[in-house]
Amino acid sequence: MLLNKDKPACAAGGAQTADRALQILKYIAAEKGPVPIGLICQEFELNRTTAWRLLSTLVNNGFIDRDVSTKCYQLGLSSVLLCADAAAQNEPIIRHSRQAMEELAEITQESVLLAVPKYNCTVTIAQVQSPLSIRLRDYINTTSPLYGTSNGKMALSFLSEAELEKFLALPRPPFTPQTITDREQLIEEINKTRERGFGMILSELSESENGVSAPIIYDKRPVAFISVAGPSFRFTEKRMFEVAPALISACRRVEESFRVGMD
Repeated sequence: MLLNKDKPACAAGGAQTADRALQILKYIAAEKGPVPIGLICQEFELNRTTAWRLLSTLVNNGFIDRDVSTKCYQLGLSSVLLCADAAAQNEPIIRHSRQAMEELAEITQESVLLAVPKYNCTVTIAQVQSPLSIRLRDYINTTSPLYGTSNGKMALSFLSEAELEKFLALPRPPFTPQTITDREQLIEEINKTRERGFGMILSELSESENGVSAPIIYDKRPVAFISVAGPSFRFTEKRMFEVAPALISACRRVEESFRVGMD
């Protein structure tokens, strides 16, 4: 589970109640399955009566559902419908990232992509094209695998050991002769990605493309990834290492804009 368990101080009265309810909603959303009330009481240091009251409010408004057999809680239809439109769901991230992406494209002269994690893949939600005539194809709304992509490797580096084991049990057909499908080699690549703070691919998804990615962190988890990618003949491994510091700096600026927006 990738979740910030820090509990911010709340204002008194209704504001405190709303804050607790929203924190519980975020907690349930981050869990991989239904959550029992006892775990919620423990996580938020609540007695069962208070927890029940907050959960009942969320249930009555459709944001969470209570399974009558297990008596556990999970996301409800209102939570899903709130972000049913993918464009509307991702608009805040795109808005916060756009300037940093455009500046990065100007600095690197390569295409810059913004992707979000989605189950066992990532989805590209925005792209700023290279100003050069030979450049990356348009990847907007394209789903990409977690192996064989730079942002996918970055996403894998945030998984817990148990989550990573589940992923590694899935089939991994190669996309090119360079795709890393061997279990031990992939684990080694994920570890390197975690240590250096950015992921790289060398002709692993397409033989004609290379890319480097870094995460945008919010609430101690990656909510999106910015990637710089280009044709392999020009965007070489050496060039990717040169670009990486500017890429990481761009991600930190986006994170800072999140904090400023919340002040």
